[in-house]
Amino acid sequence: MTAKEYLRKVYKLEEYIWSLIEQRERVLDQQSKITSIVTGMPAAQSGGDKISNSTAALIDLESRIEETLTEQRELKAEVLKKINGLSETEYKTILLHRYINFKNWFEICRAMGYSKRGVLYKHSEALKAFNVKYSDL
Repeated sequence: MTAKEYLRKVYKLEEYIWSLIEQRERVLDQQSKITSIVTGMPAAQSGGDKISNSTAALIDLESRIEETLTEQRELKAEVLKKINGLSETEYKTILLHRYINFKNWFEICRAMGYSKRGVLYKHSEALKAFNVKYSDL
């Protein structure tokens, strides 16, 4: 695994978490539209099954969100420790901006006062240094 692949794992977990949250919102929206009709007459199928299925799906999603958040926190701490293990401050800054704070290149250029070409060059050098230091990824 390259340094870039390893560092992007945090962002990929972030994307996954947001997709789970979106799913949860859809389930909540659907759940609010489920109604049961009370007529006093026996019914072949009631909304109760839909509600319980929806609630079970919601509980499952909440659990997966929490597990993934925990996994992301642990990975972020591990990545942060490794980035901080680099000796060059500019390398650490670029990697933190990009892979921990999820900033785009424009935001990194503005924050560091470099041109895009300069940031991309430093980023490339930072990844090389990361690969050398952590070749066991």
